[in-house]
Amino acid sequence: MSDQPELFTSTDFNVRAMSFREPWASAILRPVPVGATAPGPKRIDNRSRAPGERVGNWIAIRTTDTFDHEGLDWINRTYGYGWTRADKAPSGVILGVARVVGVVTEGVHPWFFGRLHKGQLNVGWMLGDVVAFEAPVPFVPSFGLGLQPLPDDVFAKVRGRWLATGGARG
Repeated sequence: MSDQPELFTSTDFNVRAMSFREPWASAILRPVPVGATAPGPKRIDNRSRAPGERVGNWIAIRTTDTFDHEGLDWINRTYGYGWTRADKAPSGVILGVARVVGVVTEGVHPWFFGRLHKGQLNVGWMLGDVVAFEAPVPFVPSFGLGLQPLPDDVFAKVRGRWLATGGARG
């Protein structure tokens, strides 16, 4: 019997790349630093649009070239992470995958910024089955932000790393 959650045992690996500025990708994929007060790794991603049909499907967590200094300050101030810009992951790579397991639009959650954030509509994508890869997969998308299909060679590498972590155990 597998020690992985049932959702994780699926052999269906419908994945699209989603771009994240640092330090948000790291907050999802890295363990909470020793001494920090966060209730756990980031499992809500704040976006302006609902995930729609992505609920139940996988996203590949890709880093962008930009860095969110205000976000780093917030993480350090709110949870005592003690991260610096030097701790950031490389740009333009897929660091891991997560399954979109639901949506948050109201209520209090440590990583949900509320229905309105900075004057914009905000929807929290709930992430589960998070898997960090030991080695990143380079990926430059063919267009701007948004969910990106993966070219066959990149998909094969991402799926291979997912399988290496036990992604197809049943």
